[in-house]
Amino acid sequence: MQIGKIRHKGLKLYIRRSDPSKLPAKQLPRIDQILDLIEAATSADDLPRAQPGQEAKETGAGCHSLKGNYKGFLAFTITGPMRLVFRPVGSIADDLDYLDYH
Repeated sequence: MQIGKIRHKGLKLYIRRSDPSKLPAKQLPRIDQILDLIEAATSADDLPRAQPGQEAKETGAGCHSLKGNYKGFLAFTITGPMRLVFRPVGSIADDLDYLDYH
């Protein structure tokens, strides 16, 4: 999937200019892993999915669907409450954000 709009300024700086200064250094390997998964996928159907309840316990779990204000978004757990979220639109991962949506 291609990366579309990026909401988080630090994430945008990291992806577009390879500048990690606005993201937590300890989380960069996990962010890189997730970005690689997203970019390797041709659509959201190609992404690994977490089993119900797994996303809250394991940072290695696949993505999970969100509800409420983030309905239509998918999320990957980075660590604790932090998530990398995006809205899949065909072959584009749009509105990519790094946040605590809880």
